[in-house]
Amino acid sequence: MLDARSVREALEGLCAGLDPDSVPLPEVLDLYEELNRIANLASGARLRLVRKLDEAAMPFGPGVRSVDEEIARRSGTSVRDAQEALKTSKRLADQ
Repeated sequence: MLDARSVREALEGLCAGLDPDSVPLPEVLDLYEELNRIANLASGARLRLVRKLDEAAMPFGPGVRSVDEEIARRSGTSVRDAQEALKTSKRLADQ
């Protein structure tokens, strides 16, 4: 899985140990920017991968009728947002 688990585990450790009050004020902006970069990288990777969920014909959760609904359920977004993500992911693959 491209070592995504170990990256997540390292990030979990970083986040668990983060005490905002212990971050020196001169370092706050740099830390914030690094965390923002991490979030953006993860979002971009997830967006590129979304189309593969449709191809994988994954099993849906209880009461879920479509891949859009399943993506929304798993990501905590709306079905409309999931549909847009799926369309965008497919467009990115075509570029």
